[in-house]
Amino acid sequence: MVDPYLESALHIPDNIQALISLGCGAGEKEISIIKELNTSVVFIPTDISMPLVLTAAKNAASCDIKTGVPLVFDLANDSNLDDFLRKQFKANRLFTCFGILPNFAPADILPQIYRLINGSDLLLLSANLAPSGIESILPQYDNNLTKIWLGQLLVDNAVYGGKIDVRAIETDLHHWIQADYIFESDIEIKISGETISFNVGEKLELFVSYRYTLQSLESTLNGFGIQIENSFISENGEEGVFLCSTQ
Repeated sequence: MVDPYLESALHIPDNIQALISLGCGAGEKEISIIKELNTSVVFIPTDISMPLVLTAAKNAASCDIKTGVPLVFDLANDSNLDDFLRKQFKANRLFTCFGILPNFAPADILPQIYRLINGSDLLLLSANLAPSGIESILPQYDNNLTKIWLGQLLVDNAVYGGKIDVRAIETDLHHWIQADYIFESDIEIKISGETISFNVGEKLELFVSYRYTLQSLESTLNGFGIQIENSFISENGEEGVFLCSTQ
């Protein structure tokens, strides 16, 4: 079985000086890619979680990979990331963005990513795919085990009596799976000392996963100035890694 992440590493130019991971997690995929590249590439882990960036930096160091300063920020909401990251490395950067795209509406995340990329930079982006249509993916989420997992936060905060609705949503441009908790009575929830009120019939979004076809992903990215240069697709067709540049 061909790993699309490792396959993509074979097509990354030799002049890349730094790999900046947007949402690094523990850094496993990024580290595996750097191992396939020039070992002088500097790894800069970034995430919204301090423990995760420190874990990624530690994992990279254990593989003798040079690591820059780990950075903590909110990719979706920070307004000056481009200036901030340019101070780390100015050119020939590879940005990776793995596991992020499914969690956001394109208009909420792609403009942020686009602003970070200069002319000499590249973007390696992963996306969840639905080659046979979004309805074929729905049973992976619309089942009892997944609903128990989705509702755990509510159970932990003593919220009961509602129901979890998982459905596929399709528009002319985008398809996604969404899970909502539907309140069946008026309720007040206290979280971290704050009281939040919900009325009967109101919905609380628990989960969203955007899915694409190759054609819809290309069209979506193009709409935000990002162009696919090469594609690497998993054997089952449900995950892809895409080497991109800006238009």
